[in-house]
Amino acid sequence: MNKHIIILFYIIFLIIYILYKLYENYINKTNNIINHYKPKLINFINSNLNNQSNKLFLCPLFELGDNIIINGAIRYYCQKYNTVILVCKKIYYDQISYMYQDLHNILFYVIPDMYANQYLEYYIKIDDDIDNLFKMYNIKYYNIFYNFIEYNNLLNVDYVLRTYNALNLDINIAYKYFKIVRDHQRENELYQQLISIIGNKYVIIIDDEKRNFLINKKYTDQITLPIFKLNANSNNLNPKLNLIKDPYVFNYCKILENASEIFSIDTSIPWLIDMMNMKTKTYIYNTRQGLIKYNNKNINLLPVKNKDIINNVSNINNYSIKYPYDTILSYM
Repeated sequence: MNKHIIILFYIIFLIIYILYKLYENYINKTNNIINHYKPKLINFINSNLNNQSNKLFLCPLFELGDNIIINGAIRYYCQKYNTVILVCKKIYYDQISYMYQDLHNILFYVIPDMYANQYLEYYIKIDDDIDNLFKMYNIKYYNIFYNFIEYNNLLNVDYVLRTYNALNLDINIAYKYFKIVRDHQRENELYQQLISIIGNKYVIIIDDEKRNFLINKKYTDQITLPIFKLNANSNNLNPKLNLIKDPYVFNYCKILENASEIFSIDTSIPWLIDMMNMKTKTYIYNTRQGLIKYNNKNINLLPVKNKDIINNVSNINNYSIKYPYDTILSYM
């Protein structure tokens, strides 16, 4: 047999073996996750939902901004169902549960932060056992990702409308039912801390220096008023301002409402400004062009430099925690 053919044969065999081992590892990892989380889900259901009242088990989109957007939907569902179970990532549990502190018929099923979108089917495996358990306790299961094809077809529609279409709800519910129970005492404490340092005329910048998500300096260099950077991942020039912190983003509402202007990247706080219809002039440097539209007329989208769009898309910090590389490649 030709020497080159033998070498080629061994190379092909090696490639097949490597692919097999990768697949085997994937299957083992999948089974391990399912075997770990399935008993947790069964125990959660048996412990918390053991009656025949009508219930909704909802898997939404998982980021904090997504959860602010569906605030109205959740409140609507809590009027329609005796119990609403909302799936959320561990990193946002405190924020989300705080947002619904006034609701007494909502439960939270917490899943890991890593690869939550992709591995959701492993954390909540709807097999015959789980399906029968849901039927036994009168639980309707709804996963927004099951509408992903329809959701993808709505890419050119504003984000709130896309979300509520995926939930099969009227978009007006987003604004009609939106509610935050505000802690005005805490809000005022934070506001007084701020103005005691920089006065009551200030501009808020919301960016993320740690992950290199920044607003183009073309817009920020023109600011003449004192600046307060409202993000734990960004540092203020005056270190005293870095001490103005609260574990709940909702307690910054008074600071946001009283700012002269707000400049922000595409993140969760603009959705709070939008849903609360705050009157503060707000400028969003949104690199997801064509995907975001705000209902609040005080919010303006700034023109974005092409290089910043490219930097955002190629910024691995934007994907490494949320999406495993094998999932990214599967879309390419």
